Amino acid sequence: GNVESVYVIDPEDAALLFKSEGPNPERFLIPPWVAYHQYYQRPIGVLLKKSAAWKKDRVALNQEVMAPETTKNFLPLLDAVSRDFVSVLHRRIKKAGSGNFSGDISDDLFRFAFESITNVIFGERQGMLEEVVNPEAQRFIDAIYQMFHTSVPMLNLPPDLFRLFRTKTWKDHVAAWDVIFSKADMYTENFHWELRQKGNVHHDYRGILYRLLGDSKMSFEDIKANVTEMLAGGVDTTSMTLQWHLYEMARNLKVQDMLRAEVLAARRQAQGDMATMLQLVPLLKASIKETLRLHPISVTLQRYLVNDLVL
Repeated sequence: GNVESVYVIDPEDAALLFKSEGPNPERFLIPPWVAYHQYYQRPIGVLLKKSAAWKKDRVALNQEVMAPETTKNFLPLLDAVSRDFVSVLHRRIKKAGSGNFSGDISDDLFRFAFESITNVIFGERQGMLEEVVNPEAQRFIDAIYQMFHTSVPMLNLPPDLFRLFRTKTWKDHVAAWDVIFSKADMYTENFHWELRQKGNVHHDYRGILYRLLGDSKMSFEDIKANVTEMLAGGVDTTSMTLQWHLYEMARNLKVQDMLRAEVLAARRQAQGDMATMLQLVPLLKASIKETLRLHPISVTLQRYLVNDLVL
């Protein structure tokens, strides 16, 4: 059927819109994702929750995921993965034997994103940047791609039709989500079990899940649901942003040279302090923002307003 929408393009109007959404924003929920979770009674996190339930989870996650002071804890975890990813590219260059490498690295970017998000959540590496990749972890990445791919046909037609007629699209969508939940549950349950066995013997930062489990603001089931959504949402979004950013840098060699000079200068000045280094790369941050403007991960941000608004 038809969907009535008002498209807001002007940045000032968009600002007014988001200021008027209230404390509990009502968002458009992706129909096939809702259909799967409801039909198979899967737990949901902030991605699909509404109103007070959404607010409760979001407040707890803000503290451990979004707060600037907290995100500094991620830097050593992400730096280690980033260095290994660069080593992967150097191995490709060396293997080519010509001093350079040209080829499709989209799969490598997916693996880099998966290794990054799992290290930030669990504080543990999955070995996705090794020469021999963990096949079970690769299944998770493939399932995320399949989940997004099969969502598209069900955005314009009711997902229940696809389910009732037992279409391949619905079956593939269900299979993808089943793998995502199975693997996410396995990772989370294993981490929780190891934590109970070993106890709190670590004084350094061990990842988002460790902090969430040590806080009583969320139940274990809610934690698992939100970890699943972070894993599912963190791979595709990160890898595609990097892919488009590399593409734009390849098209703008002058900016590429400026970025390289900025990063090298920041590295020398920061002397190994990643938090300091991040404050010294404004062009890098601006280039990523511009990449997301040109190639947004989500085409639109939808809101259902509680009260009327005049723009």
